Amino acid sequence: MATSTKAYTGGCHCGFVRYSIDLNPTDAIGGKCNCSSCLSRGILIFEVLPPSSFKLHSPPSLDDSRLGKYSPKGEEGSFFFYFCKTCGVNVCYQARHKPDNGEPKWLRLNALSLDPDQGLDFTKFKMEYWDGKNNNWKAGPSDVPYPGGAL
Repeated sequence: MATSTKAYTGGCHCGFVRYSIDLNPTDAIGGKCNCSSCLSRGILIFEVLPPSSFKLHSPPSLDDSRLGKYSPKGEEGSFFFYFCKTCGVNVCYQARHKPDNGEPKWLRLNALSLDPDQGLDFTKFKMEYWDGKNNNWKAGPSDVPYPGGAL
């Protein structure tokens, strides 16, 4: 039995950042990375497919100066974390480079920024674990946490 796609909402703690995302909860895959950036932010990774299913309502764009942007590699990094400058909540991160169609190669949401009480149960999500601590991206995701990572 297929579950249909539904719009879910989320944002930061103070309410400045607001978004919606269309997703099928039966296809949802959560993830954890053991790199220092993801661990210190407490991020529950949720890949947004396609990236266009993420709609930012406030601020008007990720380029808004009232939104914080950080890459562990600085301005030359391959991806950026986006967070509210007021309350500090990390909402999403995305690839810096975009193919010809203008859509980012990928966008990942901090699933913990989704609004509560929408019927999403993160314990039911399939989980993948990434070894960012050792820059071991080519190994791909694992079904069990890498050493030094979060459960």
